[in-house]
Amino acid sequence: MAYRLPETAKSALWLGAFVAFYVLLDWASFILPLKHLNVTPWNPASALGLLFLVRRGHRASVVLFVAIVASDVLVRDVPGNLGITLWLGVTLTAGYAAMAWALHRHCPESGLFADRIGLLRWSSIVILGSLLNSLCFVSTLLLAGLLSGAEWRDAMMRFWVGDGVGIFVTFPLLWWLQDSPRRLLLGTILLRWETLFYSGLTVLCLWIAFVPGAEAHFRYFYVLFLPVVWAASRQGLAGAVFCVTTLQLGLLLAGLLQQSEQISLFELQMRAFLLALVGFLIGVAVDEQRRAPAELQHSLRLAA
Repeated sequence: MAYRLPETAKSALWLGAFVAFYVLLDWASFILPLKHLNVTPWNPASALGLLFLVRRGHRASVVLFVAIVASDVLVRDVPGNLGITLWLGVTLTAGYAAMAWALHRHCPESGLFADRIGLLRWSSIVILGSLLNSLCFVSTLLLAGLLSGAEWRDAMMRFWVGDGVGIFVTFPLLWWLQDSPRRLLLGTILLRWETLFYSGLTVLCLWIAFVPGAEAHFRYFYVLFLPVVWAASRQGLAGAVFCVTTLQLGLLLAGLLQQSEQISLFELQMRAFLLALVGFLIGVAVDEQRRAPAELQHSLRLAA
């Protein structure tokens, strides 16, 4: 008879894997930190933590707290003593727990990304929750004497954009990957020839935006909407999620390689947010339109 791990040991392995993946994701995205502070222009690990709380409930907050503190110690080297590091971990964990509670209350899983109303509710919770998290985190640094009053506004905006865009772009992808039917659908979409074509268009548009665009003071960013609109209008939300993720990685890589004084990663993240918002709105609308005939036929059959 095959040996099976006890449920307690299996749960411990899964929780340990989450902490390790959280730290690894934070390490991979730890780029251009603001001076000596724990503030970066992109933080996708926050999306992983938020999804973990949404799936596991408030009891998972302790595990998320451990992951945040471990990442701060191993990756970010947060200034100050251990007490400040622990308090910052508590602050962030409480903020993500509040966002997860709001998502449970206003965006149940069956309605998450199911229609435009659900998408707008999710977007509002992510944007406002990230803002409150940013205010609490940066204000804690200010009170601890690790940040001057002159730096407070810039740090708050950068943390808000880094955390907010990290969740906004990464959460939908993780949400699709953690569910078997959605993961299968995403894999089916990726194997289509059309996906290869608009992926090639994405690379071409990034080249236009950053190479000829650099000589024109980066005025060609509107071309990046072309692959997003193509993917979302043809493949719905799944196509939008894949294309937006590709563009996010491309924008970060191009921004790091470009190192231009005319545009910063902060500005690139704001444009990535707009690209994601447009793509998700089109994708959800397309999925709604495709479901409408099937739902109508089902209603007619029930009526008959």
